Amino acid sequence: MLEGFNTIKLSGNSIKGNYDYANWLKLKSRIIHYTPNILLSSIKSYNREESLKIINESDPNFQFTLDDFIIGGIFRLDDQKCPHLFIETLSLLKECKIQFKSIVVGDGPLYSKCKALLNKHSLMESVNFVGRKSDVSRYYSVFDIFMLTSRQEGTPNVLIEAQSLGLPCVTTDVGACSEVVIHNKTGLVVKPNNPNALMNACLEMVTNPKKMKAFSQNAIEHSKRVFSPANGLSHFKKLYSAPH
Repeated sequence: MLEGFNTIKLSGNSIKGNYDYANWLKLKSRIIHYTPNILLSSIKSYNREESLKIINESDPNFQFTLDDFIIGGIFRLDDQKCPHLFIETLSLLKECKIQFKSIVVGDGPLYSKCKALLNKHSLMESVNFVGRKSDVSRYYSVFDIFMLTSRQEGTPNVLIEAQSLGLPCVTTDVGACSEVVIHNKTGLVVKPNNPNALMNACLEMVTNPKKMKAFSQNAIEHSKRVFSPANGLSHFKKLYSAPH
């Protein structure tokens, strides 16, 4: 039906997703134009020491130090985001005798189950689920790496935000995650629903500071190049000037 309307143009924020939608809609001569997400100006870079102080003051029962290696996550606590997989990955890291702490920002229907899992894996003193926060930049600024364990995604803004602040990312290969995180360049992309693969990716980060530093720099450059307002505007201009 859409084939008959020459005044209509379609756009989407994922190259892979656009291809899938074109097939689903059975579009023959038309294309879905790529228009990337734009990094929000509200995402800011904060001083790590100052941010740790603010975070520690907000929860006197759970304290972090500058020497802690912090694995961060920002996501809803629901089935799609697989918080249980996040916890299982941390449990496997603990078994490898890796010293770390973790902060998860977000809330949802699985909060109670997540707390029970932390208790089951003896992670209550290492992992803090802090709930929803209005200024997530404070938390990005204290993370050493960022992990996303979803089984289903679109184009995750959290990965764009994390990389813009120089955070190496570990993510499952779902949705457009592999477009945002470039495997072995800005982070590591692994198969979904595989805690061992996630653990090995985190282990590779923790034990290889040189690689982490390279990932960090590449992440900033990739984020600025692809998800900047200037690049987003350029793609929107091309959308209006492109043939149908």
